[in-house]
Amino acid sequence: MVTIANDPSPIVKISPSNQLTALSSSPRRIITLMAAITPTEAQAYFKRWELVKEIELVELRRTSMDVKLRQLSALMASRGLFGVDPERENGVQLVRDRWACLRQALCG
Repeated sequence: MVTIANDPSPIVKISPSNQLTALSSSPRRIITLMAAITPTEAQAYFKRWELVKEIELVELRRTSMDVKLRQLSALMASRGLFGVDPERENGVQLVRDRWACLRQALCG
């Protein structure tokens, strides 16, 4: 059982036996440490994810345009469920400044 700092509710993390979970010094951050795996285990891991990727691609191709548009509409409608992030505009401005710097460096 793991608890997050400043949060009384415990978090139970079920993980493979080679995975350790610990809290970092900063609040609300969990560090997951992985034990070393063999090359055979690594190949099996990547092979499983390739299969997942293929299945997702097949499912995406089979999904009708009507369903995709309804999902997009629901996603766009859910924007109001999340509060306004006061730091977002600062981040947007930072990205714009970086692009301006790149343009100036490349175009003169």
